[in-house]
Amino acid sequence: MPLQSKIKCYTAWANVRCASFERPLSNVFTDLFTGTHLKSLLKGFTGKSPKKMRGMTRCHTRRQLSAQFELFLVELQTAGIIPESTEIDCDMIAKKNTKCIAELLWKLIVHDIRFTWERSSQLQLDNDKLVCSVCFKWIPNVQSPEQQKDKQQARTPLSFFDGLESSLSATKRCSISSLVESLHLQDFELFPGREVAKTFNKKIPKEGWDYYPSAVECILDLINAHLQIASEHQKLLVKDLGDLADSHVWCYLVNSFMPGTFIVEVLPCDRWTTNLALKTMEEFICTSTSFTSQDLLEADSKALCAYMCFIFMCGYKFKQSRAVTNCIRELYILMNKLDSQLETFTGNGLESDQSTRKSKLQEKLEETKNELSWLHASYDVPFCQNWSEHAYKVQKQTKEAISQKLIERFETVTVPRNMSMNDLCLSLAIAFTQTNCFYLATEKETFPESRKIVLQDKKTKKFTEDFSGYQPNVSVRKILKLPLTGLVEIDPNAYPDYHHFVPSISW
Repeated sequence: MPLQSKIKCYTAWANVRCASFERPLSNVFTDLFTGTHLKSLLKGFTGKSPKKMRGMTRCHTRRQLSAQFELFLVELQTAGIIPESTEIDCDMIAKKNTKCIAELLWKLIVHDIRFTWERSSQLQLDNDKLVCSVCFKWIPNVQSPEQQKDKQQARTPLSFFDGLESSLSATKRCSISSLVESLHLQDFELFPGREVAKTFNKKIPKEGWDYYPSAVECILDLINAHLQIASEHQKLLVKDLGDLADSHVWCYLVNSFMPGTFIVEVLPCDRWTTNLALKTMEEFICTSTSFTSQDLLEADSKALCAYMCFIFMCGYKFKQSRAVTNCIRELYILMNKLDSQLETFTGNGLESDQSTRKSKLQEKLEETKNELSWLHASYDVPFCQNWSEHAYKVQKQTKEAISQKLIERFETVTVPRNMSMNDLCLSLAIAFTQTNCFYLATEKETFPESRKIVLQDKKTKKFTEDFSGYQPNVSVRKILKLPLTGLVEIDPNAYPDYHHFVPSISW
């Protein structure tokens, strides 16, 4: 089971890392040996792929497979993605040894975790202009004279950094402005604006990349930063990756990307809530995996790091798209406002103060148009707007699912084997102290008046009970046409309209 969880997590990361795959991977451990997936993965990290790299279907021997992975490794080392001292047994990978494949993939995942952590501080801000001031991308640009665009298109307007004034000293603001201007003079950057974005992260070691925190430390820092954003005064803290089994952690993480999705206080801390939060987060970022609350319990730390890396990489792209959408809307409103104000300054006989004000308005209008032009040149604005609209629909669906669950209140679970109730709760992420448990009755049983019974309609799947107060004026005994008081014997087979009885048992 841990291997299955690792496959899910590593595959989720790989599919996001390389959208250029000819089709989504179902299992990265096996799919890298088919088609051009390995070549696409290399291109995703370096921006290019050597001509010697070829489709894996043309490799008919283990030696040919090993040669392709050796070339893959050399190219990654040359690009500085993984250290040159890295030793990977490509012959064992060619034999499809899962452990060796996982070792290679993990080194790439660590790179992405550190890269995402490095950029995170800028992307966690609540100022939309600052969030979209530097495009978040993980596939590097490749310098090509034929494909180079006008340098001006890559330059973030300095006005996008005005929001820093309230939080930075004059010296720091000056240094950022100088950095931005110096970068504008450069002919080429693998990741335009990366150095600017790094200035937002005060935790980056001065010694450089090799001194960055470990993958686990980076992930925990990212999680806790988002919990602080969303949980406000709750002081929720994840000290270990095992704490991710807490469904409220996931609700707050979702809220940090799309505020107002979950009212955490009214939701139970159980597997249903966790699974809903996981599904909602994946729908927000337009991806889909089979990862569930059970995987949170079974996956090892590396697998969890890979999954969280996938979440944050996509999550930040999503947040940046929402920021772009908000900025575009606000800039168009501002531009219309400025146009209206300028219409009041007509004619040639303007006084000195009126002429000055008109000049300032024209200057502001020109700045606004430049900002709009840069956003349209730097981002796929229609895509960002559609993504934001999609997110609101997902949020609405999630709230409807919660409302429906508050009415239904019950969930059926198949017990995989003979086990204690405590083991069942631990293995399936069921909240032991917050759950009333019922079992499926298939044979005749005698029920005292105090024994609780839950019914489920076979057709509608709707649950009915009369003990929680959610369904007033409902009597299970009346539905079953039983005496309203006293001891009764019930045969489930005598009631074909109901899927099953779920009598309560003692904990």
